[in-house]
Amino acid sequence: MITLPKVYILNKLFKIKMDWKTLQENSDDILAQGILKLKNQESKNWDSISSQNYGNYLICENEINWYIGEGKNISKRLKQQFNEKLSTFYKTYKKDFGNNKIESFKVKYIETKIGRKEIEEFGIVNLPTSLNKFQKNKCKKFELENNSKFNWDSIQNSFETLLIDGEKTFFQQNSKNWVEAIAPNNAGVYMVFNNNKIIYIGETSSLIERYNTHSGTTYFSALRRHIGKTLLKFNFVQIKVKNKKNREFLEKDDLEVTNFLKSCTVKFLPINFGRFELEEFLIRKHHPILNKKDNK
Repeated sequence: MITLPKVYILNKLFKIKMDWKTLQENSDDILAQGILKLKNQESKNWDSISSQNYGNYLICENEINWYIGEGKNISKRLKQQFNEKLSTFYKTYKKDFGNNKIESFKVKYIETKIGRKEIEEFGIVNLPTSLNKFQKNKCKKFELENNSKFNWDSIQNSFETLLIDGEKTFFQQNSKNWVEAIAPNNAGVYMVFNNNKIIYIGETSSLIERYNTHSGTTYFSALRRHIGKTLLKFNFVQIKVKNKKNREFLEKDDLEVTNFLKSCTVKFLPINFGRFELEEFLIRKHHPILNKKDNK
């Protein structure tokens, strides 16, 4: 007698159609399945992992989950993490916890086609991991259970269809004049238009904070720097602050950047799952003039 996996039975029973809306509404449940998959992987030495794909990794020592991360190239990212001079997790470990050699840590990993940033944020809270010092309040505690009606692998295999549906959902959002826009208090992706043409696409863990940053001064905003440099042809001036040289525009030029933004419109899309991947997908498809990363 063949015993079918519980997840398969549940998928057949509920006849779940996975689209962008369903993905967002059930993100915690789906992320819990991703975390369980990562947690249940075999522990390996970092230099035995050759995957050059996008994914997530979990750095462990015995049964302790110390650090969770994500990367576009898992092998390359782990090489950096296990270099004592560059390692984020090991510097924190030595400072706060002990003196075990870096070779005593092992790695678990999964290749992640969609949701890798959310897996990192979700894992920091729900594993939890002591060496991740940031993003501790990006999500809530969630019960990690195996009896979900969602299958992590099938969602990963549907990533292209999901991103196309995400794009469709994005373009259905109303655009607002920059000054009149009200950014959601949520993670997500935003799209900036000028003369009805997309000029910039960005992602953030807080749309409202990023909107306020772009509405402020140029030093803190990549969007404003690109507007000034690429579109308005302004030059940076070097300003020394606390022994560091910061690149800024002259005050009058910064005002012109603000005036340019006032002529723009913006769309916001709150996202609970897949913001890195949707941003990259949209940039590669629409080639906004102000996006330098992933714009090939």
